[in-house]
Amino acid sequence: MTVAEDALSSKIAARLSNVQRVAPETVRAERMGPAGDPYAVYYFALSDNLQDWSENLERKQDEVIGPAYFDAPGDLRWNHYLYLVVPTDFATSESFARQKRDIEADRTYARKFVIGLDELSGALDQLQPPVGPQKTVPAVDIMGRWTERLMKANLGIVLDRLSSAETIRKISGGAHTRQPLKADLNRKPQAPQTLATKFLDAIDLVKFREWPDKRVFESFGTVNLFVGSNGVGKTSLLEAIEFAYCLDNARVPAPKDGHIKMRFKGSPVWHDSKAPAKPVEMKQRNLDWYGQRDLRGSTLADSFSRFNFLPTDEPTLLGQRIDDVSFEDMLSRLIAGSQAAELWDHISRLEQPIATELSKVRELISQNRKTKGTLEVLIATEESAPRASDTDFSALIEDLTRLRWTREVTKETISSDSVPALGRASSITRHLSSADLRLDVVSESSVFARLQQLEESLKTAQGLLEQINDANATARSMTALADSERLRLKDLAKIEDALQVDAFDALQALETLEQQCANSRQVIGSIFPQTTPLMIENASGVLEDEIQGNLERLKGLELEISKLESDLTSARTMQESASSIVAQLRTLARHWLQTDPTHKDCPVCATPFDSGQLLRHIETLEARVPEDASAAIVEALEVTKKKHDQEMELRGLLGQLSTYAARRGLSGASMSPLDVFRDQGAKRNELDELESAHMQAADRIATLINYQLDRNDIVALRGSGASLGVNEISKPETERVRDELLSSVARAEDEVAKLAAHAESYRLELCALFIDTYDSSDTAERIVKAARDREALLQNASSLIGEIKQFVSLDDGQDILILAPLIESARVAAEKFSAAFARDSASLMTLTKARSDLAKAESSLKEHVAIYERLKNANEEIRQLLKTDSLADATNVELTQVQSTADTIFRKIHSPNEYGVRRHASAPLFRLDNPKADVTLRDISTGQRAAFALSIFLAMNGKLQTAPPVLLFDDPVAHIDDFNSLSFLDHLRDLSLTESRQIFYATADARLAGLFEHKFAFLGDSFRRFDLSR
Repeated sequence: MTVAEDALSSKIAARLSNVQRVAPETVRAERMGPAGDPYAVYYFALSDNLQDWSENLERKQDEVIGPAYFDAPGDLRWNHYLYLVVPTDFATSESFARQKRDIEADRTYARKFVIGLDELSGALDQLQPPVGPQKTVPAVDIMGRWTERLMKANLGIVLDRLSSAETIRKISGGAHTRQPLKADLNRKPQAPQTLATKFLDAIDLVKFREWPDKRVFESFGTVNLFVGSNGVGKTSLLEAIEFAYCLDNARVPAPKDGHIKMRFKGSPVWHDSKAPAKPVEMKQRNLDWYGQRDLRGSTLADSFSRFNFLPTDEPTLLGQRIDDVSFEDMLSRLIAGSQAAELWDHISRLEQPIATELSKVRELISQNRKTKGTLEVLIATEESAPRASDTDFSALIEDLTRLRWTREVTKETISSDSVPALGRASSITRHLSSADLRLDVVSESSVFARLQQLEESLKTAQGLLEQINDANATARSMTALADSERLRLKDLAKIEDALQVDAFDALQALETLEQQCANSRQVIGSIFPQTTPLMIENASGVLEDEIQGNLERLKGLELEISKLESDLTSARTMQESASSIVAQLRTLARHWLQTDPTHKDCPVCATPFDSGQLLRHIETLEARVPEDASAAIVEALEVTKKKHDQEMELRGLLGQLSTYAARRGLSGASMSPLDVFRDQGAKRNELDELESAHMQAADRIATLINYQLDRNDIVALRGSGASLGVNEISKPETERVRDELLSSVARAEDEVAKLAAHAESYRLELCALFIDTYDSSDTAERIVKAARDREALLQNASSLIGEIKQFVSLDDGQDILILAPLIESARVAAEKFSAAFARDSASLMTLTKARSDLAKAESSLKEHVAIYERLKNANEEIRQLLKTDSLADATNVELTQVQSTADTIFRKIHSPNEYGVRRHASAPLFRLDNPKADVTLRDISTGQRAAFALSIFLAMNGKLQTAPPVLLFDDPVAHIDDFNSLSFLDHLRDLSLTESRQIFYATADARLAGLFEHKFAFLGDSFRRFDLSR
């Protein structure tokens, strides 16, 4: 060794207490608490054989630490540390790293560190309690700088954090945000307040969320531990402390009516923190405590969260990978604050959309300029184009004058009035020319005269046509009568044919026999057996007496059956009861014998029996129970039921005989059942004879099928005879009806011939009225229709001539067809002028619209140029801001301020010591064995990133001097292993000894809470544990 043991002891004694030699080249020392008691024990062992320590670590610890370890208080056992000091050149050997890792991973006795001799001074320096906060270094007010730049560039609307599309729309429109920021920018710091200088002594949650149940917490210490399961209100309690200072919360909005009281150490006065906050007061606190102007997006709660309150999420977020968010951005959120990061994200997201919108506006300006040039050319062309001359109008006026046109004519009305009127007049003349009017001159007077003549002829023709129609209608009626009579003659012939084969007599005989059979069946009713039943022959009394006796016997039998069934039920019940009793007795006896084999007496009546005789006696009793005591009752019941069935059968037969006797009018009081049965047999014989005769009659009807006749046909013919007026079906009667029908047919035919002659004479008269025009061979209807068509044609011609008179002045008798060429010439001239006039009007409209569009294009161009300038300025300003005033730059500045402190803390709370902290956000770490090698956050483990977050937070808090002297931790070591968790607690322990910070720590981990107590119990009343529950 290059350093003697006594030199080592001197170095250690300068920093620790109770230094003593415990083994060769091994020194033990203690760190003393405020009360003068040790709270940590340190062993320093000089060794040039690290392999020996690695292979025999347990034995060596027993020798060095063991003798005094178990005599130490329980809490002190959790605070033992062993430093193995090896020569400096050992660190370069291949086996050193493995041996160091194996030794430091051991958990028995003490926390272990393997250091080089050159690292000894640094390790001893770390054992000194950290000094209090150094000179305050103002935090980077990046939000203030961004605000000033954006407001100066008239881009304050960016601070409103609207959507990108809405922000660009407002920038394009020249919208300016309200500017209530001048007073904030000019605000000056004030003297420190009680809130920023004193430790909390008590807090009262007057009105703040539902949990925790406990509302008042008193006698806070320098270190305060809140322990409880999830949901009991640990985080709410920490946020209540945050609310007490800020009247707001960064994680979730505070209650709008929140109210908290707090009392500070050394003062009995309670201070109210009650919402709503006074904005001016909160802005002043943000400036006084953190050097931050409370601008839009940067609030006191945000600053407090950055420097005083480390929630669970911060080290967790930095320790985990989140999609679309780099580790560098997460680091910036931790250092600059989430609100600054969110505003930076918003500003960053605007760059590309503004550039895209700028390109679109540039394209719109180009389109506006092209449109403006096109419209200017169009206007010049239209202004220089020649207009239509008055020649066409003069030619049209001349044609209309020759035509004697009566309507007023102007240039403006030619298209809407003259052209349609001339077109209509031309159409009328063409129609009159093509119509078959059969007039030499088509004039108003000639058409009127021909119409009068035609109307007179049609009046006469109408009378003749009505007479012809009457004659024809009567003739049709008489023809129909003759046809009907002929059909009746055909029906009569069929009746006569049926008479010749006696069909009607056969039908009458069949129907008579059917009626007789039906009457006989109704009287007989139900058919009795052919042979006389024995019970009828044995019935010696009259029918009524036999029925009454039967009823009485049935009643007696039913009573007897009921009694027997009741007896049967009782007998079976008794039999079942006896069997059950014997079975129970046997079971009881066996039970007694099983429990006491020597028992001989009856368990029921105590009758004595010899050994083995009790069960045999019970079996004898069981055999005596009749197996079927109810057999005789069952047999008697079956016999009685059989008698009852026979009486029921007799009752049915007697009932049928009684019904028959009533239908026949026989006396049941004087006739026996046998007499009535025999009377029915006689009637049944008569029915058999009638049915035989009925079959013969039916066979006779069946033979008529040879004459195409069946029963239905004969019945139908009989009905036809009645409708023909045949009084009875006989030959003389049918001959009489035939003569009457033939005479009626002859009279009808004569009348039809007379009516046809009259109709023809009327038609010839009608033809004479129009003989000069129509074919005499046409029917009367066609002649009249043709005349009416001619009348309609002339009436239409008269109407058309009247329509032309609305446009043209006509002389009486003037031929309309002569005007046709003049009308057509004027129509062509009017259409020619109308087309020329429309072209001129369209040209004027085009010119007017072009001038209006040009004004719009110039206005649009001016507007888009203004928008382009605003977007261009916004684009340049945001690009410059992103380039020269970025969040990463602010993060680097902040990291530079805390780098040294963060590096010290990181090396102290994290093991193995592989990395140090440097001043660059993109690569904030470096390898201790290769300082030039950059290490990014993605290059280290989740636990190492969490430890790095803790180091940065503690360093940022450490530089505060005017802010509240509190540190709030919400279970921040979830991703840190046990060893490094203990190192973190060691650092908090050292920090508490400076009495510069009041620590509030919340955890749901009972094991960690126990370690916490082991680490801080030596503080006495300065350490308080609060267990929360529902």
